[in-house]
Amino acid sequence: MTRLGTSTSLAIVGLLLANLALDLGMIWYVEDSGPGAKWSGLAVMFVVIGQIFLLGFWLGLGDGRWYWRLAVAVSLTTCIAKIFGWASEWSHTRWNEGNAEYWAVIVFILIFLMLASCVLVLPLRRLRQWRLTWQSGVESATLPQFQIGDILLWMIPISAVLGLTRFLGSLMDDGWQSLLNALLQLAENGALTFFAMLAAFAKRRRMFAAIALLCLALLVGSALAAPEVYRGVVAAQNVVRGPIAWHVYLSNALPIVAKYLLAALCCAWFAWMNCTLLRSLGRRLIRPGNRSASFETPVEGASDEPIASPG
Repeated sequence: MTRLGTSTSLAIVGLLLANLALDLGMIWYVEDSGPGAKWSGLAVMFVVIGQIFLLGFWLGLGDGRWYWRLAVAVSLTTCIAKIFGWASEWSHTRWNEGNAEYWAVIVFILIFLMLASCVLVLPLRRLRQWRLTWQSGVESATLPQFQIGDILLWMIPISAVLGLTRFLGSLMDDGWQSLLNALLQLAENGALTFFAMLAAFAKRRRMFAAIALLCLALLVGSALAAPEVYRGVVAAQNVVRGPIAWHVYLSNALPIVAKYLLAALCCAWFAWMNCTLLRSLGRRLIRPGNRSASFETPVEGASDEPIASPG
């Protein structure tokens, strides 16, 4: 792993502390606003979940020993969960008094999300040699597709994800159906965060990547709002008839769509901004499409081993 300079290390620590402080401020505002903060509450949850997904992506693709990355990722996830407890304790409204003790349950949920995102990107690291790295070049080594170490490494997050899935299923009031709906929403959120990372680390046509990310966020927000809009239309059909019905449908649907669009846009923007700041500090996303021709074209007189790009 490349040694980072003091200024870069301090900048990374500052970025992490800024994210934690921002989370504390946003969650505290939602807790202090009471049950009426539905729009802001959903957007804040999407932002926090996006940060957890980014931690999982770094755990799967980052530099250094995996157990050090796991310790850091779990510690940061625990800090984010503890913020929920602090925000509930400091809330002036006290509408949710007693929820401050639930931060330990939130830890399990957030660790589940972090490990699930890590499991999804591990094949990209091992089979396609993707890396989130500080190095200026990554050599393409010829390795077997699977090794015993890979199986042992993958068993840890996969077993934790399966165990936590069972735990989350036991928390749902109406069983696995609610869990399935929640997992579908989380999958859309994770896909949005992943593409925000790709857009931030794009080497060419970065403006096009940002526009594509914006369109994807609008699409994800619309998809998340669709089931709730449909349920609202079905409920209104039992009450309203005639030409005025379409006005009722639209007046009920627009706030729902706007709420989910805001949440999806906030998630994409915060994930993109974090990755952009990391890129400005020297972080690079190495993937097959971004590699220079020097990885494939040997220099005359040199060995047959691939040559790393100078940066």
